[in-house]
Amino acid sequence: PGWYNSYLYRTQVFAASDDFNIDCTNYGDTLSDALIARPAGLWGSDTGVNTVNKTALHKKYSVLSQTVKNKYIMLASNISYLIQHVYRTETDFHDQFVVKYLNKFRDANFTHTFTVGNWSELGLAQWGGGFVTYALENVRTTKQIVRDGMWNFGQDRYHINFLEYASWCVRQGFPYHWIYSVDDSRTLLNALARNDSLGVSFREHIFYRGSTLIGDGVNLVNNVGDLGEVAFTPEANLVRLGE
Repeated sequence: PGWYNSYLYRTQVFAASDDFNIDCTNYGDTLSDALIARPAGLWGSDTGVNTVNKTALHKKYSVLSQTVKNKYIMLASNISYLIQHVYRTETDFHDQFVVKYLNKFRDANFTHTFTVGNWSELGLAQWGGGFVTYALENVRTTKQIVRDGMWNFGQDRYHINFLEYASWCVRQGFPYHWIYSVDDSRTLLNALARNDSLGVSFREHIFYRGSTLIGDGVNLVNNVGDLGEVAFTPEANLVRLGE
């Protein structure tokens, strides 16, 4: 998140007319990255100073004149603006990068190829089997991602319009039943959203199958499960989900 912090400094601190309370606004890391870490790294790269040992690098950077520091602060600021704003909103760099990354690191059994512009497919793939977060973090839901950084992929409206409609629900109810086809995910989601009598019947069927124990005479649960016996259950673990 270093470059993002530098970008925040440029857009929300450097140009701000009011003073910021660091403790209140939690901009401590923002100032540290924007005024020390990013500029020091650039200065070290320019001058051949070892940039691996951050403590030693920052100590050497701290004794530079303010004129030199300002040069690298502005350089870091400009680079961060290029990465976080220009690339993201005025070019297709991020679009191409995201698509290529997801296609490269996707689930081996997920054969769909994402393409630029078809962003709704990301939501469908995530809903059907958590395939987006799996490619990014090897987990199936956004809920499972460790929140230790700041992400800003694509335009803001992507995050507003395509929030995950919980593959967490899929994981909770059907832990091994990922939908590997984006078209099938679209079909199922549309079917679940239908307002007509067929849509209502479909949802009723799902609830019935998912909450009803139908006895087979063999697998008894709390002495319930005689052949043909029907009872409510919070988890219909004997149900055949394809029926």
